[in-house]
Amino acid sequence: MTAAATLAVLTGVILLIAGFLRLGFLADFISDPVMTGLKSGIGLTIAAGRLGTVIGVRAEGDKVVDRLLSALGRLDDAHLPTVLVAVGFGIMQSVPAAVLISILLLLHHMDNPAIYPLGRDPASGVYRDLKRHPSDETEPGLLIVRVESRLYFANARRVAERVTALVEAATPRPHALLLDLTGVPGMDLTAVSAAEEFHGTMEQRGVDLWVALDSRQPVEMLRHTGTWERLSGRGRLHPAVEAAVAAYRASGSSGP
Repeated sequence: MTAAATLAVLTGVILLIAGFLRLGFLADFISDPVMTGLKSGIGLTIAAGRLGTVIGVRAEGDKVVDRLLSALGRLDDAHLPTVLVAVGFGIMQSVPAAVLISILLLLHHMDNPAIYPLGRDPASGVYRDLKRHPSDETEPGLLIVRVESRLYFANARRVAERVTALVEAATPRPHALLLDLTGVPGMDLTAVSAAEEFHGTMEQRGVDLWVALDSRQPVEMLRHTGTWERLSGRGRLHPAVEAAVAAYRASGSSGP
């Protein structure tokens, strides 16, 4: 059995054990930039390691970089029919292009997450995108905004700016904002700092901040902040939008 086959078997066994023990939550503690770099490295490693095969030359070396340099150094010996077949079937283009496109789409989604106001479907009671369903019910004086993305250093403050813009653009001006973070699986320290700054911004604008949050990692990150203490102390933190709206109605809130 070769080293590669042994490694593949051991990896499979480790994954089976991790799945049985339900250790998937550990991935939540790995930041998105690290995961993005890991995925990018894997894709580029595969593409670089197969270059010699694609152009029909013998690539020597034990490391991927060595094989890549070896293949590039023998471009003059490239086998034209092999290259033409590779290009014809999209082998040469598809691997790097797919990796690049995936990286760009991932970065775009992370840096520009979905942020939209919510309304309530009167038939089902489900809260959904108000822009797509403008006839849905809204709560007087309350703007509900949903964020769907992990929050980290590269997007946290941009997200805060976009939510603030929605508050400023709302007509009539809301007295309260319910921030639906149930679509946020995790956040880093920069995002926590941005959250505290955003809370201060809403207070300055006279907007009462409510939060719906149920993901464990963001809860653990925010639990020891002043924002968490102030919001939880005033009953402004809830595990779901429905619970937060019910509490808002019960409080008779019309302002901060």
